[in-house]
Amino acid sequence: MEPLIPAPKPCGRPAKVSRRKIMNAIQKVFP
Repeated sequence: MEPLIPAPKPCGRPAKVSRRKIMNAIQKVFP
């Protein structure tokens, strides 16, 4: 799944949600 998520850009705002939480949510929706 890691290649599907784009890397954070240095000029953008910081992420509000950690990547781990995003992955956990995706795995709950698509078991």
